[in-house]
Amino acid sequence: MKRLCFKVGWLFDKVVYYMTFALTVVICILLLAIMLLVTANVIMRSFFNAPIVGTMEITNMFVAVCGFCAMAMATYHGRNVSVDILSSKLSPRGSIILNSIASFLGAVVMAFVAYGAYVRLQRSISDNEITSILRLPMKYAFLLGLIGYVLTVCAQSIDFVRALQGKKMGKEAEHG
Repeated sequence: MKRLCFKVGWLFDKVVYYMTFALTVVICILLLAIMLLVTANVIMRSFFNAPIVGTMEITNMFVAVCGFCAMAMATYHGRNVSVDILSSKLSPRGSIILNSIASFLGAVVMAFVAYGAYVRLQRSISDNEITSILRLPMKYAFLLGLIGYVLTVCAQSIDFVRALQGKKMGKEAEHG
């Protein structure tokens, strides 16, 4: 039974890893699109006095989606901002307890946020919500946000299990 739990945990870890990697690729593509769009808008506005309609709308939506998706990647790799002043003063056992509590609370809070994002996505779908200028459907941005939140919950859960085992968290767990 213990071996089965280990295999399921290992598989879950790999699935979350590859999904966060896929979201990182999405983030890179969106950031490239933002850079190209803003550059093209500046050129069109400066030289031809014809700005690209909806540049701010698209940029705002893409930046928000990048933020939602980046949380999962940062959490999985242990790249969130943290202050180690307290944990460095604790004993190894106290540090394990503190990391376990922090990871558990992080997973619980993000689960509530993910649920809120799910409710918001459902409302966006039922209302056929669109952007004001370009009339783009908002449901895709909300869906990517929800995926990012759910993966953040999964990454926090993985860190919680690692903390309970006394292992290092994030990327340090693999290379530490």
